[in-house]
Amino acid sequence: MLKRVKESKYEYKHPLGTIVVDDVEVGISEKGRRSLAASEIHRLNRLAVLSFLKLNYRKAIQDTDFTLSASKVRAIIVFLNVNQMEFGLLVGCQKSKVSKILRSEQEISKSQSLLALERLAMELAQAGSTRKLLGDESVQVIDYDELFLKQLSDLRFSSAA
Repeated sequence: MLKRVKESKYEYKHPLGTIVVDDVEVGISEKGRRSLAASEIHRLNRLAVLSFLKLNYRKAIQDTDFTLSASKVRAIIVFLNVNQMEFGLLVGCQKSKVSKILRSEQEISKSQSLLALERLAMELAQAGSTRKLLGDESVQVIDYDELFLKQLSDLRFSSAA
């Protein structure tokens, strides 16, 4: 039997950064094993991506030397649910360069980093939009709640902090 409990100050480790979240529902088995429901993992992943964007969006625009690490690029590819060739199309480079970036043999350029962050924000705002942009007409684009859309809008268009 799985018991569900709400935890406050739950630390969630994501490849784009660790976040602390209030009111996370955790399942606890009879043997004491803790687990999260798929819907909770999905929510936490989205919150981690939003946190990453809040920390890096303005920095990417203002810092002339901004670039994403190989591990961050890999995490973005996973979140966008694309392969290396598709990621290259999304940021304007060849699959071979994406492979080199992921092996840390080459850095992703600042402009490609900015495009990657934009694609990340776009997918966060509307799930499925990346696949649609790549020409997959069978994908249904899903609007998310106004809270995420407002936070992304504030991130993009409010005056710098």
